[in-house]
Amino acid sequence: MGGLGVPPPDASSTILSLTREIERTQREEQERKRKEAIDALIKINGAFHSFAMIYNNAIILAGYAVFFGIWAYTKQFLPAWAMQLTAVLMGLSAMAFVGFEIYKMTEVQKLAQTLTPTLKVESAHFFSALAAYQHSADETQIRLFQAQRPVLLFTLVTGFGAGLILVVFFAINLFRIAT
Repeated sequence: MGGLGVPPPDASSTILSLTREIERTQREEQERKRKEAIDALIKINGAFHSFAMIYNNAIILAGYAVFFGIWAYTKQFLPAWAMQLTAVLMGLSAMAFVGFEIYKMTEVQKLAQTLTPTLKVESAHFFSALAAYQHSADETQIRLFQAQRPVLLFTLVTGFGAGLILVVFFAINLFRIAT
């Protein structure tokens, strides 16, 4: 018997008790890390979407505002064929840009739909689910970058081509006025 009438602790029960306490502490730590990761993902995801939406809207509005502002002033100096060619080029540019934005939106939406199930995975499997989500996000980003290059080139060539026609015919008109 131990002191004060308490029997000495059994070594195996002490080890078992310590093992359970360690496992409980590990589960709590894993759950804490999981919650921190979820909070970080939510913040990153929200910031990304906000920035992307604001940036895209600003670029779209600025580009078309500038083009149509110049168009309104210079169309009187364009022959009919140049006006039609400019309209076709700008239309193709806008369609390519909008088409890519729709594609991007659907890809991001598909990825976003996988986030909620990832966040609901139990603690024991959370980090492997998070790694799978990150891998999927990386693949989505690569697909978007690969698709963006040819679309951007086409959009720039057609958009700047339309703008160049406006500038050239305006310059020709200025030259005529000056001489």
